[in-house]
Formats: sequence, C-alpha cells, structure tokens
Amino acid sequence: MQKILIHYSEIALKGKNRPYFEDKVIENIRKSSHYHSVNLKKIRKEHKRLLCIFDDQQEKINTALHHVFGIQYFCYVEEVSPNLEEIESYAKRFLETAKTNGHKSIAFRTKRANKDFSLTSVGLNTRFGELAHALGIKVDYTNALITLFTEISRNNVYFFSEKIPGLKGLPVSTGGRALVLLSGGIDSPVAAWQMMGRGCSADFLHVHTFRTNEEIFSTKIQEIVKILNEYQFTSKLYLVPYASYEAFVSGKIQDRYELVFFKHYLLKLAEYLAMQKDYDAIVTGDNLGQVASQTIENVKASQSGIKLPVFMPLLTFDKEKIIQQAKLLGTYQLSIKPYKDCCSLFAKNPITRARLEHFEDITKSFDMDFLLEKSMSSFKIVDLP
Repeated sequence: MQKILIHYSEIALKGKNRPYFEDKVIENIRKSSHYHSVNLKKIRKEHKRLLCIFDDQQEKINTALHHVFGIQYFCYVEEVSPNLEEIESYAKRFLETAKTNGHKSIAFRTKRANKDFSLTSVGLNTRFGELAHALGIKVDYTNALITLFTEISRNNVYFFSEKIPGLKGLPVSTGGRALVLLSGGIDSPVAAWQMMGRGCSADFLHVHTFRTNEEIFSTKIQEIVKILNEYQFTSKLYLVPYASYEAFVSGKIQDRYELVFFKHYLLKLAEYLAMQKDYDAIVTGDNLGQVASQTIENVKASQSGIKLPVFMPLLTFDKEKIIQQAKLLGTYQLSIKPYKDCCSLFAKNPITRARLEHFEDITKSFDMDFLLEKSMSSFKIVDLP
C-alpha cells in the first residue's frame, strides 16, 4: 500500500466554502484514478490536506494525480502515531538509511497542526538534529541535498522527504461550464486547459471543412479532445460543417473582411449553442496581435453583439510560452500535424484594423439567425470519454 499526503493550494483560502472544494478534489482524484486505471483504496480528509491510500505502482499513481487540478503538491509518506518515542524511532531509522546512502548533511522541516503536541516545531527539529549529530550527519538548512519533512496532525504524524508538484489551480467543475472554440492549431487546446485550471469544465465546438461530420473521427481533432479529457474525464464535441456557412456567405463580403466576419460567425454560433445547452461562457485561443484576426480592433469587431462572456486565457502569452504549455499538455505534436483549418480558406491579406461601424453594417446585411439555424441543422454531438 502507498500512502500519499495531498496538499492543495487556493482551496485553503476558501473559508466556509472549503469543504465543497475539498469534496470536488476528492471526486476528481477518484475519477482520475478510474480513468488512468489506478487502484485507489481510500481517501480521508486531514487538516487542510488529504490522505490517499493506493495499491498500485508509484508511476501510475503519479500519472493519476498529475491530472487533477487543485493539488499543490503530494508526498509519499510514512505514518506513525503522535508519540514522541515512535517519532524519534522513525527519525533515527531514516537518518541511518540516509547515512548508508552517502548523505553527509540533512535539513529538517516540521509543521505542527496539532498545537497540543508536547514539542514545538523548532523543539522537534532540535531533537532530530541531536540524532543526526550522534550519527555524524551535519544539519545544514542551506545546502543539504535531503530534507526530512514532518507533519503533526491531531491523530497521526507523517514523514516524507520529497514534495512532488501538482497542477495547482481549482478543481474542474467548480467554476462553471465553458464552450471552447477548438481549431486544429496549437492555441485553443492550451486555452481550454487553462480554463480547466480555473475550475471550468470544457466542451468543444469545431467547424470543419469535411463533407460529413463522421470524417472528423479519423483526424487529430478527436485525439486532441481525448488528451484534454485526461484532466476532466469526459466532454462533448460539437461538430458543424463549414459548407453551410460557405454556401450562405460566399462572394458576399469584401475579401479583407472575410476573416473577421468568419470569427464573428464562430462566436455567434458558439453563443447560439451555449444558450441552448446552458454554458456560462465562450473560450477562444486568441492571443493579442498574434495574427490579423487578433488585433484589438478585430477582436472588438468579431465580438460585437455577443452577450455571453468571451474568455481569452492566452491573451498576453508569447508564442513560446504557449508552445511550452502545449508540449507539457501533450497536444503539441498533434497540433502541428497538417490540417485544413477553415481560417486558411480566406484572403491572404485580411484587414488588421476593422472599423466597427463598417463591420456592423456588414453584419446587418446578413440574416444571421437563418445562417445559425442552417448551420445547426447539420451539426453533430459526440460524447468522448
């Protein structure tokens, strides 16, 4: 059996709402363990932390926990009773093993959540230091390569020597439902992942250039969504053929305004679907100034008349940071595979500073409601695990 102590980050600041967030982290740990086929035996709450008991390999446990937002770090721990004799006995065994492994110095870090314990944190560290000195191990709080961490709770004491970083953030499904405009590029999957880290559950809308919705299943789009689902465990993918838009709009818009108008259409389509399916917000992978459609003027034009919040979590990221996060997420290699994205069909010299008044005149010349209904008449919903 493996015992893991989990520390969360922002959840500790939630006051009276903390139990709700704790329960969501517990729920997501259970889901992630099931999703990644890890044998989780038990979870129990400790003071501002969680104790999980697994019966599985460490590598698999790490994978499951590394896909749960809300975890600041986790540790493989040894558990003893809050008895000074047992505590010192474990510390001595730990130090003897450290010496055998060639460690000549050590640091001690103790947290005492149980203020009734007989020694303070400093007092216990001093006792540990005496044990180390007796074994010829130097106590060094600056340069030691190994640290013995001790956490004293009401009923138990936990020892560990490594903190494994988690994803931090807030647990998925605590921050509302978001509909993500998913393209075939690098940015939108990272944007979705960022929103998950703020507690949102994400579903995806993809407008494609294939003749039928079914053809998308042999492309990278489904694979990208499956990677994202490793962090939220299920989602819906809404597929809409580009053909309806093309038949309705083709040849009716100035070439330089085509891209901005298409972006406006995507947002209106997302809003239309979101209103029907009770989403709280729309998410895009826009990055300010990265491409022509993402200047301030064009973002303002494309979002004109949109009533739902449009979140752009990558707005200020540079491209290198987005690429690094895509690699960490695991979508980068898929995202750079060739794919006929709808935006590639438009004029190569799009306007970069659309005039809002002129753009609104263009939109008024179209029956957008008819176009949305026509698009939705051929859409498909796919539930992806």
